[in-house]
Amino acid sequence: MAPIPPVGKRGALESLRRDQLPATLGSPHPIAMILEQDGQFRIRDLVIDESEAKLESDRAAAKGKNWTPEQHYDLGKPTGVIHVEAKTREALIASITAMDWPPNW
Repeated sequence: MAPIPPVGKRGALESLRRDQLPATLGSPHPIAMILEQDGQFRIRDLVIDESEAKLESDRAAAKGKNWTPEQHYDLGKPTGVIHVEAKTREALIASITAMDWPPNW
């Protein structure tokens, strides 16, 4: 699989408006996610447990299979830094609209 292009602010807002959550952000690989979590709407960093990644990589190698960057990044979980948080979808849309958007999202 090829690296993914950034979703961009427009794409993120469209995902929210269409209720297409969770939505990953990041280029060339997913590094953050827009989601509803713990009763809040958030943009949160994806965190990869490196011990889990090593275990999965070793399992793939034991089966004679390749371990790709995409498989590694697929292990990311929304447990990292919370960049934006809002009580409602509309409030998150307003926050995103007003914020400076990272170019790699």
